[in-house]
Amino acid sequence: MNGTHKARKPRRAAACRHGLLSLGLSLVAVQAAAFGTAPLKAEDAQGAINELVDILGHATPDSCRLEVLPLSVIRLSMEPRLKLSCPGKVLFIKHDRQSHADLFRGLSALLDRQLPADLAAAVLQPLAEFSVGEGRGYYTVYPWLEGFTLGDWLWSMSQLTLDTQWLKATYRATGALLGAVHRAGLVTQGRPLMDLRTRLVHEDVYDDNLMITPDHQVVLLDTDGFADPGSPQRVGEAVTRALLPLLVPEAVFRQKESLLAWLALLPDLVAMFREGYCEAFANDACQAVCLSELDELLGSHPEWETVTWLMGRAQSPAEADSQCPAD
Repeated sequence: MNGTHKARKPRRAAACRHGLLSLGLSLVAVQAAAFGTAPLKAEDAQGAINELVDILGHATPDSCRLEVLPLSVIRLSMEPRLKLSCPGKVLFIKHDRQSHADLFRGLSALLDRQLPADLAAAVLQPLAEFSVGEGRGYYTVYPWLEGFTLGDWLWSMSQLTLDTQWLKATYRATGALLGAVHRAGLVTQGRPLMDLRTRLVHEDVYDDNLMITPDHQVVLLDTDGFADPGSPQRVGEAVTRALLPLLVPEAVFRQKESLLAWLALLPDLVAMFREGYCEAFANDACQAVCLSELDELLGSHPEWETVTWLMGRAQSPAEADSQCPAD
C-alpha cells in the first residue's frame, strides 16, 4: 500500500554513532521564541549535552544522562534515536538528514492558532532542531512522551490477547484526531466535503507514528511527516492516505491466526475510524454527508478492493485460499 503515502522507514536500527553530540553542534531552530538561536561551542559530547540542556532551560545539565533507545522503540529507523534524561525533564532526540526548521515554524503557528485547545497536545511538536557539523545531518528535540505506539501493541498481539474494545476505541480516537487536524487546516468551505482543501496533512500516518498514552490519548508523532502548509491538499486524499495503511499494518501478517483475528475485526475498525473522523471534521448537519462521501471515496479507491478481499478471507478463509483480488 506504499503507493498512497510516503515510503516507510525500514524496521531496523543501527548502532549509535560514536561522538554523536561532538564538536560542531549548532542550534539552527527553536520552536519557542524565547530560546532564540545560538551555536554550541563544546568540544566534547558531554559538554555539548550540557550546553544544549542549558539553552533549553535546565538548571543542572551536568546531571543529565544520554542513552540510545533500544531496538523495540526504534524499529522504524536506521538512524540513532536518543533519550536525554534530566532532573524534572526528559527529552527525545531524533536524527534526520535534512532540516525541517521552516516546516516546524509554519506548522507550530498553524497548529497553535487553529487546533482546538483540548487537542493541543495531540500532535507532538518539536522544541528545537540543531545541526551536527557540516554534512552530518540534523537532530530534532521533542518532549519525551510516555506510552507505546500502536505498532508496538500490534507486534505484541496474539489471537488470544486481541483486545477488540481497546482497538475500536483507538481507531475511533485516531479518526477523531485526524478529522480535527484536517478541519483546523481548511482553506475552503462548501461541498463536496472530500473536495475541500486543508493545509494540515500528515503524509506518513501509520501504526508506528501513533502513540497511545497511559490515559489512552492518541498522539500523532513525527511532525516532519506533515506536508508543506503552503500547498493545501484535498481532504479526501489526505484521509484515505491516512486510513489505508492503518487497515493492513505489517505486524498482523506475521502469523495466520493473528491475521484472521485482525481481519474479522477490520469492518468494525473502519466504522470506528469513519465515525470519529466525521464527528470531528464536519458539523452536526453535515456528518451524514461526510460519512456518505467517505464511503464513496473508499469504495472507488483502487486499494480498497484489496482490503475488502482480505476481509472476505476472514469470513471464509478456506474458500478464499484459491482466490486473488482482480488486477
